[in-house]
Amino acid sequence: MGIRSSLSVGLAWSFGVFAIINGLDFVRRPACHDCGFPRGVPFTIYYDAGLFSATGRGDILWTGLIADAAVALFSGILLAWLMRVTAGKSGRPA
Repeated sequence: MGIRSSLSVGLAWSFGVFAIINGLDFVRRPACHDCGFPRGVPFTIYYDAGLFSATGRGDILWTGLIADAAVALFSGILLAWLMRVTAGKSGRPA
């Protein structure tokens, strides 16, 4: 498996898993309806507005979104590296 193919597989898996986990987190029900509720895994991406919020709508937390993307990118690169290392030890050509 070439470096480009292992990197594309690693990044696809990583971003796919992060998308599924965050999608499931956005679907979960809030603990209360009159308080704010954070959404996003592992960092908060979106904060639902509470009943008495000033704007009446939620807020996107850009730092959380950038941090989540960085973690997904790093874990995809790590997965690609692990695939390259294990492919070399299993006797298959790398």
